[in-house]
Amino acid sequence: MPGADSDARIGVSLPAMAGKKKATKTKAPAKPRPAEAPPEPPSPFDALLAGAEAAVRETALHLREVALSTIEGLREGIYGHHPVMLALYSMGGPNTVVCGIQPGAGRCLFYLHRIDDPDAPELTLLGVGKTARHIEFTGKGSVPVPVIKRLLKLSAKRLA
Repeated sequence: MPGADSDARIGVSLPAMAGKKKATKTKAPAKPRPAEAPPEPPSPFDALLAGAEAAVRETALHLREVALSTIEGLREGIYGHHPVMLALYSMGGPNTVVCGIQPGAGRCLFYLHRIDDPDAPELTLLGVGKTARHIEFTGKGSVPVPVIKRLLKLSAKRLA
């Protein structure tokens, strides 16, 4: 063992080190990382479709696209909580609803406001509501787009 006044690890006697500061390495300042954008929160419509079967999801998205592309300026509002949620499409406010979409187990309900049986002889309108009736779709291919567009325009016209 070396003498009491030396440090065997570095081979320097302790008196020689007295009064000297130990050299330390300085790190270069860390480069700032580019800020990562937070993940996009799901849209309210995505939340409406959460847990829906693929065919129901596809049908709901198709009906949404048909409605939004047919009537300019429709506003989408999501109402309710799972398991009973629906999207309503209005022209300016909640009292001017044109249509609605409600995904469910194995089917997607499409609500048409101010439409009655004589307006849509080619469809089976369900429900007995005073202002809205609905159609049940089980797949995107079952949506008669020209008929739906005509009925959407008629519903919007009846708002005026």
